[in-house]
Amino acid sequence: MALVGFSSGAYLAVSWALDLASAAGAAVLGGAAMAEAVRQSPPHSLHGKAFRAFANAGDTLLPAGRLLRDFLGKKGVSAELDVRPGDHVFSDYARNGSVTAAFTFALSLLRRPGS
Repeated sequence: MALVGFSSGAYLAVSWALDLASAAGAAVLGGAAMAEAVRQSPPHSLHGKAFRAFANAGDTLLPAGRLLRDFLGKKGVSAELDVRPGDHVFSDYARNGSVTAAFTFALSLLRRPGS
């Protein structure tokens, strides 16, 4: 299983990816409080998980994407942050290709060995 979340749903996607052993990871778009989800989870929950964050340059939640990337990096988990043009409206994420890229990433997690 792989999860995709937008805005507050990104927090849920990260939380569930960490809480569910069957989850391979998550892709998040314009997310809020995602690093907090990681902080609240036990360290072993990160094992084998993959994350990719998308944030638009004009999105006020861009710092949350940076915080997630940096926080995961400190925990030894690689997480890419892809910044594209737009604001914090879902249509901007769809228009700039982030939604397609997020689902492509999530589907790639399902094709990994052991998924």
